[in-house]
Amino acid sequence: MRAARFAFVAALVAAVAQPVLAGVVYVPAANVTRDGVLRSTQVVLSNQDVANITGIKYRFIEQNVSGSPLPAGPFPILYAVAGGTSIAPVPEANLPAGKTGMLEVFPGTGSMIVGGRLVYSKPGVYVKHVDLPAISSSSTRAANSAIFLQGIEHGATSGVVTDLGVFNLGTSTASCSMDVHSAGGTVIASGVAFSIPAYSSLVYADFFGPTPTTGGIEVPANSWAKITCNSTFYALGVRHNSTNGDTRDILPTDSLAASSLAQPGGAPPQGGAFNFQRPGLFLECTRYNKFWKTSLSDGRVAGQQFRKIVVDFDVYHANWDPQKKTHIYMWLQNGQSWSSLFGYLIASKSAGVMRFQVKFGIDTQVDSGPAGQPGNTYHVHYEWDGVARKVLFTLRTQGGSIRAQKTLNLNRGAFTVGGMFFATGSWPTGEGPEALQYGWKYYNLNVDYFQ
Repeated sequence: MRAARFAFVAALVAAVAQPVLAGVVYVPAANVTRDGVLRSTQVVLSNQDVANITGIKYRFIEQNVSGSPLPAGPFPILYAVAGGTSIAPVPEANLPAGKTGMLEVFPGTGSMIVGGRLVYSKPGVYVKHVDLPAISSSSTRAANSAIFLQGIEHGATSGVVTDLGVFNLGTSTASCSMDVHSAGGTVIASGVAFSIPAYSSLVYADFFGPTPTTGGIEVPANSWAKITCNSTFYALGVRHNSTNGDTRDILPTDSLAASSLAQPGGAPPQGGAFNFQRPGLFLECTRYNKFWKTSLSDGRVAGQQFRKIVVDFDVYHANWDPQKKTHIYMWLQNGQSWSSLFGYLIASKSAGVMRFQVKFGIDTQVDSGPAGQPGNTYHVHYEWDGVARKVLFTLRTQGGSIRAQKTLNLNRGAFTVGGMFFATGSWPTGEGPEALQYGWKYYNLNVDYFQ
């Protein structure tokens, strides 16, 4: 494997091997410029204790520097939060220019939810960001297992690159191997062997790009990588378009079959005028990473009129919250006004039904059942169709049978994209009837606009 390049992620210390670190989380950190694009880190904090100010403590661990053993401290306070959500840029005094690594965050009383935000900025061209989960010991994969990263890409002319990080969380040097395949199954690379020191990582910016001695490797869109190590490990990526700034994370799945959508090698879905994709696992609800929201309003679609939007994704319904009844499957809305709600689909534990609410084009709430059940993976298909004047959802089992569905008539035939977004998971403030959906997983989001 090529010599490591500094990107934005760094060594991840094995909390499993150090019980004293229970509750500690790790945020990828960077303050580095590569190929004219600056990567810088912000920390997203949500204090769940509305009655008290809570601060977090942290230390920065530079790439390829072991974070073990845990120092005695003291640690500086990174940020104090009175309640709700705050975004804290990491000052250069704590993360010097040219450095990458991770922040090891100690959430204090335990009431703080921590996440990371990586900002990509190209002067005079764009400022974009991608939200990254805070990583805990529950993120690790067992030795000799496999991680799949779905959606990697490198285009010599398109400007799309993939940043890649592989982390050894074991107590000795890890021997690893990587295979890369196109979406159609063509082998791009096979059996690429590399090793990683204990409690460390190998991290690459534009992994498939050219080096001083070799040319780049063309990797078609929607390709995937399989990574194995003989030690406890973790891997992730970020796909970045250095032309227009489009950026998304590539989170690991345990198999290509983790989704009930067509797997790599199958026919791609029929796309609309504009398409958004989040291949693979994009949210696994944990205490520190329980809510996910993404904008569907970039420069390609903002301000334009469309007649149809179609959404597909998979959800693993892990459990029921023992106290709250509203479990979110999807939330699609065009801006901040509740009147612009395109679709809110939840599973109601108490009623045993799927509850579907729409405000734009029809103001109604309807039930269909039965609801999804714990331990099962479902596929959700949604359409707002101004041509047919219909809005609908269908919930299917992995076997393809319909579990719940509903179709409603619309009184509108088109919409203009404002702040369209898709969200799912547990509402981050913990207010209202929304449940805590720890263990729920969401995969393979595909959104198409039609004019």
